[in-house]
Amino acid sequence: MIRNHQHHHDTGDHHNAAAELLARSVQLAVSAHDWVVAESLVPFFFADAHRLNDALCIALDSIWFLSTTQELPAASELIEKLIAAGAHDFTRATLRTSFLASCVSACRSRTINLADTVTVMAQRLHERLKECIGDEVLKAEAAAKVQRFTEWALKCIGSHTCRRRGGSQSGGAACDVVTTTTWAMHSLTAIESCRQLMAFKKFLDLAGFQLSKKDYSEAFDAASFPLTLFSNAIDPGWATGLAASPMQGLLGLLVERGADNVVQWFVERDCKDMELCLALTAAASRSHVNIVAYLLSHVPHHVLQTLGAEILKTVGERSGGSLQGIAFLLQANFLNNTKATYRIADTTAKSNDEAISLELRAFLRNEWSEEAFRKGRALGEAHYLNIMRVLKRSSSPLHLQELPLQLELAIAYLPLYRECMAATGLVLSQLLRGQLVEVAVRLNPASLQPQNLQILLKLSKHELLLILASRLPGFLLQH
Repeated sequence: MIRNHQHHHDTGDHHNAAAELLARSVQLAVSAHDWVVAESLVPFFFADAHRLNDALCIALDSIWFLSTTQELPAASELIEKLIAAGAHDFTRATLRTSFLASCVSACRSRTINLADTVTVMAQRLHERLKECIGDEVLKAEAAAKVQRFTEWALKCIGSHTCRRRGGSQSGGAACDVVTTTTWAMHSLTAIESCRQLMAFKKFLDLAGFQLSKKDYSEAFDAASFPLTLFSNAIDPGWATGLAASPMQGLLGLLVERGADNVVQWFVERDCKDMELCLALTAAASRSHVNIVAYLLSHVPHHVLQTLGAEILKTVGERSGGSLQGIAFLLQANFLNNTKATYRIADTTAKSNDEAISLELRAFLRNEWSEEAFRKGRALGEAHYLNIMRVLKRSSSPLHLQELPLQLELAIAYLPLYRECMAATGLVLSQLLRGQLVEVAVRLNPASLQPQNLQILLKLSKHELLLILASRLPGFLLQH
């Protein structure tokens, strides 16, 4: 019996050692981007769900360090095979990779000394926890857990960076977080960033309904938390630069699929301006206008004025064809200065920057540029002349010319009035504003005098609408 017990014990040890060796082999194969070897190891995991899930996490984590058209599809194929083999812990994989992606994005922002970053991170974490109310033992446990996660993420980053430079592949001293000196990750192009996000989106699609709204909200928290720990080491313009592109896209995907804690996290936790701009950009690119409206009241005006052009460009690039978020920002007068908001829209429309999408450029040119304002006035003038022809030369049995003046004006301008009223926000598009200014000119011929015209051009949306409303029948305005 003793012999049999010893035999089972030895067999268990041997099995555990073999499993550890197999897991290590997958780690090395993925780290070396040897996808053929990594895939060849998958069949050996069939009877070990825990190791399958470990391998899934390792494969998913790798996408934030890949960039070519060969590497990312290979990583996605490995992820598919692991899921087909039985890997199913999508919650753990999503939380872990969201945290890692945030650390990677922050580290791409500038040259960072990893050893110093660990120290800064620990100090910031200690400060954050001091602000929290709760059991000290639980706070200490949370701090230890977050610190372990961050050290793991930085080791992972250091290892991949070392590999790119041709350093140690075996996790030796050359790639250790403690001994790694100042380094910088390679900068991403917009195409490389898009490929990474497509790989992450494919994983989320494979997970499907096995990820809940709660999972997406927790993943959003996991992705956001490192930003506060690294914020002192990140360049001021990071939130609108290419280094932040994967993060903006990742947060957008999580929000799109159910994460509903954007406002709670970014505002209630007293985040930095950088993180608020990142949240604003992510929400606007996904047309979550209620979140955008809330965040706009918390981002300092000088920050928006500094980063406004980049915010428009980034939202336009990531909007997926819908420019509702752009329209909302402009209508909300997001720069808190009407002239500045119109100016930045016009400048962006005229810009030769290739990073500005053709759809955004066309939208701004057609509706928010100075050209759009002139087009609006021309439309207004043409409409006025057509109405005059109808009233003066019409042989219609309706005898429109015999109607009271207010009803004639209602026929002519009530549709425009209602369209302008339906446009949300404080600011009208230049196309609508041009038409409304032309109406005001036609209703008040004295405004054509240069000094009066200048006053008219400075009127707000509300003031221009009041001019038109004062000439329309009151009972029609109530509907």
